[in-house]
Amino acid sequence: KYVDDQRKKAEKARFKEFEAAAETAEGHVYGEQTAKIALIEYSDYDCPFCTRFHPTPKKIVDASQGNVKWVYKHFPLDSIHPQARAQAIASECVAELKGNRAFWQFSDRLMNTKNGAQHVTKFASELGIDPQDLSDCINTGNKEKIVIENMEEAMALGVTGTPATVIMNTETGKAVLLSGAVPEKEILKRMKAVL
Repeated sequence: KYVDDQRKKAEKARFKEFEAAAETAEGHVYGEQTAKIALIEYSDYDCPFCTRFHPTPKKIVDASQGNVKWVYKHFPLDSIHPQARAQAIASECVAELKGNRAFWQFSDRLMNTKNGAQHVTKFASELGIDPQDLSDCINTGNKEKIVIENMEEAMALGVTGTPATVIMNTETGKAVLLSGAVPEKEILKRMKAVL
């Protein structure tokens, strides 16, 4: 019982930074599932502009008092970031094996680590995922389908680079697409425009 309690305590501490993410979610949502504004980000784990932008949506959601949510979608730029797709697939496996909060923690580690692809197994292990389970999930190939669907969705919206963020009013569907590592001030201004 003591060991189990200690394990649960360690896991809770590990996910504390992303406790605003529901344990289970449709897609990868950080924040209140029913928030009026959604920041839908199409991103690439190896993109330096994505790394620079990554803290911005979290900061906005954390300050929004439940009015904004951040939805993460994959758009690996295969031609310039050949390891990004593999990381996206691994992140989907982390989500399947350990839940939405683990996805966010894992993604945060990848975003903040140069050559993150070399650390996929280590980061997953730190979240309590057995390396063999991760490998088995990756090798099934079914998680790549999610990545491809995200990419097709992004291209249909006119996304050509990363990060790209759709600011959407979830009640009216009114939306605007922003390209690049847009500063917080600009996002807040555009959020007002979709209200």
